[in-house]
Amino acid sequence: MPYINEKENIIKENQILFYPENKKEHFLNNWNFYDIVQPLGGDQSKDWFTEKMYQVLPLVIGNQMGFAVKSNIDLTLFWPGGEKEVMIETNHKQRENTDLDIQNYYNTLNSGILSVRNSFIIRTSPGINLMTIQPPNSFIDGLVAMTSVIESDNLRSSFSFNIKVTRPLTKIKIKKGDLLAAFIPVKRYFIDSFELIDGLDVLDESTLELEWASSNKLKAERSDGKEANRYYNGIFPNDLPFPDHQKLVHPLK
Repeated sequence: MPYINEKENIIKENQILFYPENKKEHFLNNWNFYDIVQPLGGDQSKDWFTEKMYQVLPLVIGNQMGFAVKSNIDLTLFWPGGEKEVMIETNHKQRENTDLDIQNYYNTLNSGILSVRNSFIIRTSPGINLMTIQPPNSFIDGLVAMTSVIESDNLRSSFSFNIKVTRPLTKIKIKKGDLLAAFIPVKRYFIDSFELIDGLDVLDESTLELEWASSNKLKAERSDGKEANRYYNGIFPNDLPFPDHQKLVHPLK
């Protein structure tokens, strides 16, 4: 039989496949992928958002981007600083530097970096990477998720989500269910294909005048909230609709 992404075993472009790293342990312990991964599509809410924040569509859409990785236990982190490793306080000591549970913690990089490794393998279709990011608009004081890019179409094992303690000599408390990191699919070489172009070098004066007039109108509407309402509803300053506009990320089917 072929490997994943070979011959007839090709993952579809709009799918992210997951399976347990250890079949025996998975069924013996009744591990569930969704105990550690939370799809964010359709989930607009943040417990710290005010009503005014929900009127800003870019924030609302941002809340729903990707898939979050949750802590499935309570733990406290302490980093002495420098190149030292992160100390972990938890009632689940078997999770430190081992692969005995659904979610485990490693000090392989030190310098305040804790590697979180989950006992699931995540794969994508050919040419699709997974990019690890900070959970959208979710924060744990003193902790930040590091960004990495994984060729998840090629990697045949699990990978780490690295989180950096930013406050030395401080206890960082994490509760079960807190979002530690997140990931989004990104087509390989997609970002590489872009270049920055100075508009003054390529746009004619009439086009620039139209754009500047629109910008000035939006600035004038900013104080009373009309600018935000226009964007939320997908309406240009000349009152024509956006040709393509997104107000919601569809929930996982």
